[in-house]
Amino acid sequence: MAESSAQLMPTGSVLFSSRAPIGYVAISANEICTNQGFKSVIPFITKTNEYIYYYLMAKVEDIHLRASGTTFKEISGTEMGNTMLALPPLTEQHRVVEAIENVFCYLDNIAENLN
Repeated sequence: MAESSAQLMPTGSVLFSSRAPIGYVAISANEICTNQGFKSVIPFITKTNEYIYYYLMAKVEDIHLRASGTTFKEISGTEMGNTMLALPPLTEQHRVVEAIENVFCYLDNIAENLN
């Protein structure tokens, strides 16, 4: 790594695939390096990473509409930087994440009962 332009990102970084395909979102479970196919967020406050994760998932369609390219679509760093991130107080972010996760748990239970 010392001889490359790669940068090590800390555990908890939010990763967003910016091409082929656009919109896969993940939170790193350990330190990680990505390539140019990602736009990554290193939260100033690590506890905001889940909120950022869900926020970016909700913005995928908007981000995809702003992508360009002929062979495959890609969202540029400049264009990704134009993505507005509504950042409420930390306590509200936690309430939003908890509500989303409760809904997903409820949906998982419904799916399990249907099977």
